[in-house]
Amino acid sequence: MVETAVTAPGGGEELITLSRWKHWGKRLATELAVLLLVLLSLAVGGLILLDTAPGHRFIVDRLASVETATGLKIRVGRIDGSIYGKARLRSVAVSDHYRLGARSLAVQ
Repeated sequence: MVETAVTAPGGGEELITLSRWKHWGKRLATELAVLLLVLLSLAVGGLILLDTAPGHRFIVDRLASVETATGLKIRVGRIDGSIYGKARLRSVAVSDHYRLGARSLAVQ
């Protein structure tokens, strides 16, 4: 808080107390709304970027790094089309530790 002594026009002094935190609730709500909007924008931007060629490569790399507890691995060559619409997976292979289980040139 800030306290200031002000001389009144009649010659007397008054003590005025000013508060910097008068509307702290409104300010907090505004800042939280802006933070939520920024996070939402980042999430939407990330989802849009996933549907680009580098985003497809990122998804393929994540699929290749996954291995189940039984040792099952899935390999994908590339993704054609939109991941939110019709996507076609090229060169899909499913294998375990010992041998190749299934292979397909294209999966829709």
